[in-house]
Amino acid sequence: MSLNTTFGNESQLSVSDFPDYRAAIVIWKWASPVLIVVGTLGNTASIIVLTRRSFRNSTCMFYLTVLSCADLLVLYTGLLRFWIRSAFSVDIRTLSIWSCKVHVFLVYFAMDLSSWVLMTVTLDRCILVCFPFRSRLFTTMKRAPYILTTLVLLLVLVNSHFFATVTVQNNHCTYESRLTMVVWPWIDLVVCNLIPFLVMLFCSLLISRKILQTNKRVSVQRTRTISGESGSAPYDNSKAAKSSSVTIMLLIIIFSFFLLTLPLVGFNISYRYWIETATNSELATLELVRTNFSMLLYTNHVIHFICCLSGRRFRREVRNLFCIHRNLHRTEGNGTLFTLN
Repeated sequence: MSLNTTFGNESQLSVSDFPDYRAAIVIWKWASPVLIVVGTLGNTASIIVLTRRSFRNSTCMFYLTVLSCADLLVLYTGLLRFWIRSAFSVDIRTLSIWSCKVHVFLVYFAMDLSSWVLMTVTLDRCILVCFPFRSRLFTTMKRAPYILTTLVLLLVLVNSHFFATVTVQNNHCTYESRLTMVVWPWIDLVVCNLIPFLVMLFCSLLISRKILQTNKRVSVQRTRTISGESGSAPYDNSKAAKSSSVTIMLLIIIFSFFLLTLPLVGFNISYRYWIETATNSELATLELVRTNFSMLLYTNHVIHFICCLSGRRFRREVRNLFCIHRNLHRTEGNGTLFTLN
């Protein structure tokens, strides 16, 4: 009798009445501003460091600067909307039909741009490391803006359908047709995740293989030098260290992309099938799981500054920038004391 009563009471509860759903709202409400603030500071710092004079001739650093800008766009279109909705019960997508269309377009465009810029910088680095003699034809600062412009136009074209396929219905921003609702998630999976994932995985394997071969060759040459053998040309260790530092930094960014984005991608594939037979309690649990995976996804757009710190050149530029500001502050302080005296 008690079991039947419990089941009956549970069936009368809405999704928002369950603890899992309330926990999801708490996560959106309190974790989102933390990620937004940290992501804003980190990506802004990356932009400042990567645009310094010593990095301006590097196509890799040019693309990483664009990546930081794309990450900021993701945070301020995607994550900020969830925070406003959970904290103030206002969904900016439902303010008007055009706010729905424009916001959905911006979110998907920003995420696609971040993924494809990361893919582009991986391709750039792969060509530079694995095919150094051909890199002058592809990885140049003269070609980089044209490649980026082509990339932006392509992604605008891919996501422009949102201006015709989404609208506001029953106070929800949703697709106008069921066909789009079924087909688009698979297209988004291929465009935003699958293509960048496979290309970056392939390039990272080539880069890792090349690094191992280079390290082995350096080790052999060093052994010959120590043993006093002649006939071996000296190897530029500083150039190898510089290339290895940037490559390791890039590999860390790539693998963080894999680990932080794949959970939500896999979840979204199965989500629309699970909800067809799920009870309200299970829907609340699914919402909590999706919230946690979404936080991992947005964390990927926050931590690129930390990943960049794994590179020696980047750390050196951060120290130099800090020293310049500290010396400038001391100079201004001394000038102020001299004036007062």
